[in-house]
Amino acid sequence: MTKSKVAYGQQQARELVAVALPDLCKQAINLASNDKLPLNGRAQLISALLRVGGLFENDGSIRDKEPHEMSAAELAEALADARMRAEAMVREKVAPDRTSDDDILS
Repeated sequence: MTKSKVAYGQQQARELVAVALPDLCKQAINLASNDKLPLNGRAQLISALLRVGGLFENDGSIRDKEPHEMSAAELAEALADARMRAEAMVREKVAPDRTSDDDILS
């Protein structure tokens, strides 16, 4: 199976889940509160539903390769990208938008 077929299949699965997500969430919540279902089964079900729905993705992108599959150049590029995103997050926390009257020294 080619990479484009896999990506197309993943996109189709996401679209199907997106349509059914409200009902799936209701069912997952009901199952999560069902004491008759083993804890590990409940956790796996909920995790799978959230993962398929794309709710575990941090930035909306899907990595083409895992780090152990990358060349040194690809690792360096991924590391530089991660550092830039981390620095942006730090800057955002260190210098938030100052609209409060409480901070009179700024």
